[in-house]
Amino acid sequence: MLIRCPDCQFERDIDLTRIPASATVATCPRCGRRFHFRKQFADRERAAEEKPETTVSPTDLSTEKTSAENASVKTPEAETPPPENRPHHSSDAENAKRDHAEEAAKAQEHSSRQEMPGVPWEHPEVFGFFGSFYHTLLRVLFRAPDFFRNLGRGVPFGKAVVFFVLMRFLEAVVIRFWSQDLLRQVSETSPNPQAMELANQLMQDMSTPMFLLATPFTAVFQLFFLAALYGLMIRLAQPDKADFGVVVRVLAYSAAPCIFSIVPFVGSAVASIWCVAVSFAGCKYALGLSWGKTALALAPLFILAVAVLVQMSLLMRSML
Repeated sequence: MLIRCPDCQFERDIDLTRIPASATVATCPRCGRRFHFRKQFADRERAAEEKPETTVSPTDLSTEKTSAENASVKTPEAETPPPENRPHHSSDAENAKRDHAEEAAKAQEHSSRQEMPGVPWEHPEVFGFFGSFYHTLLRVLFRAPDFFRNLGRGVPFGKAVVFFVLMRFLEAVVIRFWSQDLLRQVSETSPNPQAMELANQLMQDMSTPMFLLATPFTAVFQLFFLAALYGLMIRLAQPDKADFGVVVRVLAYSAAPCIFSIVPFVGSAVASIWCVAVSFAGCKYALGLSWGKTALALAPLFILAVAVLVQMSLLMRSML
């Protein structure tokens, strides 16, 4: 029996006695198409009966050069034959429809992968500036493991630094806005002259344009200082996983929760806690660390930070 693939026209002469009687479907070794070969053979025999002509012996495909053409046709897969009262062309139509649906699904998946890069912020050509910013926020806040797992190594961190500066600048503007009234109330109602003087000084410092102009520079310093501390602790815990560039990108995108600082008063506290949690998870997934190694490396830094914040809060309370 000469079997021909309807897509790529690949042919192979198969001994009919080697094919099970229940087998109806063959798979092409070149393109992988599945087709009903018995219908093809029946149509060929019917055409031969209607118009007899000299048959040409099948071409010996064993001399083909390509590896796909040298491969033998896979043994036709056994499949339950359709009922006798069911037309043969309906099965072919269903197979064609299924193949079309699979191709459409693959095309949609490929398109979605192209439209949703690992870090949207680093691919503004896909969504634009605001779209990439929005999708990056969503991924960091709600899909942090997948986001940081796809950061990769050896990627420049310039765009990540810009994202961090942008988030810190937004946070500084919001804090300045919400703090003005609070400091004004403290300066007017506090019985402690020292607290009143401190509140007035803070109001003057925050009201000057230099406060906002200096924010990007202080943000960059803060980012690289924290990255150096994180990198040092990770190198002490597991030297083979330490990567300064990855740590910089993790800390930069961990600033995404700063968006919650727009909520008055409690927003900044929530944002700070969320940033710490995201940076912890980011180091774990981006560097491929275990939870134990991540805790061993970063827990001392977090404990030190908590101790400093407690001391500062006690100092401020005593002044008020």
